[in-house]
Amino acid sequence: MRITMQTIHTNILNNLDRTTTDLAKINNQIATGRQMSRLSDDPVNLAVALSLRTNLSSVVQYQENLSYGKGKIAAAETSLAEIKTQMIRAKTLAVQASNDTVSPANRILIAAEVRNLFEHSVLLGNSELNGKYLFGGYRTSGYTVAEPNPFTKDRYDGYRLNGNAFTTIDRTPVPPPSTPLAAGDLIVNGIAAGAAAADGTGLPYEDMSATAVAKVINDIRDQSGVTANIIPASQQGSAAINAGALAAGDLVINGVDIGAVAGVQAGDNTTGLTAAINAQTAATGVLATNNGGKLILTAVDGRNLQIQTSANGEAVTSLNGGAPPTDKVYFGAVQLRSDEKFLIKTADGTDTALAALGLDGGTANSGEPADTAGDGEIWVRAVANRDGAVRYNGDRDHDFEIKISKGSNLAVTKRGNVALSDTNVFSGLKRLEDALRGENYTEVTSSGRVTGPGNTLASGSTGIDASNVVAGTFDVTITDHDVYPAQNTTYSIPIDPAFDTPETIRQKLDGIPGLSASWDADSHLQLNSDDPDRYTVAIDNDTSNVTAAIGIDKSVMQSHALQLSMGEMDTIMDNLTNQISDFGARQNRIEIQNKILGDVELSNTEALSERQDTDVTEAIMRLKAKEFAYQSALTAAAKTMQLSLVNFL
Repeated sequence: MRITMQTIHTNILNNLDRTTTDLAKINNQIATGRQMSRLSDDPVNLAVALSLRTNLSSVVQYQENLSYGKGKIAAAETSLAEIKTQMIRAKTLAVQASNDTVSPANRILIAAEVRNLFEHSVLLGNSELNGKYLFGGYRTSGYTVAEPNPFTKDRYDGYRLNGNAFTTIDRTPVPPPSTPLAAGDLIVNGIAAGAAAADGTGLPYEDMSATAVAKVINDIRDQSGVTANIIPASQQGSAAINAGALAAGDLVINGVDIGAVAGVQAGDNTTGLTAAINAQTAATGVLATNNGGKLILTAVDGRNLQIQTSANGEAVTSLNGGAPPTDKVYFGAVQLRSDEKFLIKTADGTDTALAALGLDGGTANSGEPADTAGDGEIWVRAVANRDGAVRYNGDRDHDFEIKISKGSNLAVTKRGNVALSDTNVFSGLKRLEDALRGENYTEVTSSGRVTGPGNTLASGSTGIDASNVVAGTFDVTITDHDVYPAQNTTYSIPIDPAFDTPETIRQKLDGIPGLSASWDADSHLQLNSDDPDRYTVAIDNDTSNVTAAIGIDKSVMQSHALQLSMGEMDTIMDNLTNQISDFGARQNRIEIQNKILGDVELSNTEALSERQDTDVTEAIMRLKAKEFAYQSALTAAAKTMQLSLVNFL
């Protein structure tokens, strides 16, 4: 085959062009440090390199997340450590104040410092890092006027709806029909409650009792998130107890005839009537006490309270406040509680079923702004006030997490209800402040040991020194903190040493709504709030000197409260230490994960370098080889191009 000069020239130029292209490519690799500049250079290798670049970019982002998380943990740990320092100071103050030489005025000054510790602890609970709250869980921002930060003073924690409309059914002359809750009558957060069933007491309307109603709410609380607590039924006589005598049938409580009670004095000063009623408590489930001469009956639980009086029984007790004979049934109520806002509705769209809970609609009754009476629903969504409380507004269910890999997160800071509220930091400091101020007690154990509880105070054989006890009264004040402002109810307890015994005094105290009184194993009198979160107690204005004799007066209650606070401070500090340790463990996990990501970054960087980076030494050698080839090609081309047609022929 004959090859023309044109073909030779074309081949020479093509070869030179390829060589110069290779030279340019190698030069570009050396200049940029990259083996590839476009997909066509090496499609497979470039695809792998792009994947490695993506992985490396993710690793860098995860490392930045870890750095951010590490900063949050350090800041949160510092805040907790400072709060623990506050608690150490509070413990020191409690020990100092418990000394008998410290005057009440000085204790008030110490209480002011404890109040500052309390407020500073709340401030530390609202610590921020770069404008984000540390203890808000996932709710690091986005708070409202009603919920301005994770921890808010003087507000409820959670949401509550208080039953306060205690109902009464007058069974004379004709009992009204029973109307218990039917299945579906009440709907709580979209979950229908079942039918109310008899509570097992055998009392009239036992399927309408607070126990029966609370059960239908609590049966669905796992789905609704709402819990029902019982408020026992209670009834106080409309007038003071009159002098007289009761015969059999004059006073029947929960189906039990109290029987004959002779010589009832005005105001029941000898406690004969009160004692007779309390002697039947095991059968009736009802306690009696004397409030300034008026008789009070209180159910011990959520059962109904049925009071039947004859004309004489009503004249003596004034319990039913009506024309004798009377037969009335009094009902307890329920309090609904939830961590979150909730809605309670009735199936028929009226407030009828709400009455079964001891609830009424309308803002004045429910406490909820803009609640309309009679519409069959109550939205519980207002942030309620409560002096000394601390409300947690943050995310209650999730700790703040950072992403550390494609499918994994790592918890960093903890939600505040666990890290702080559950340690009792705030409530413990508030209780210490109350103890120093001499208010809001929830329990006390008497300093005196009673060896003869059934002997009269005047007998001298009770085991306590009652020589200074005289006829008089003392006041017991129960404070209900679930209303705002807190509501005080004072009960005046009459004392006559000639008739009263330590046991009758215990019975009088035990019959006060919200308070329980009992003897411990060592025969000391114990007073306990029925619901420490709601009710507190104070004893004052003792003209009989009996509280000092038994050892439940103001000084003993304060000393007991301070001792409890000292123990509580130790527990709180242990709780805080555990939380701080947990943050330390999270810090260690971040360090470990950071090392893992560092190794991954190094591995990816090396792999990516192998795929995309130029080996400069090798490239220079290839460049020199190409340059030599190019020079040789040019020389050969020059000689070839000089050939004439005659030479060729």
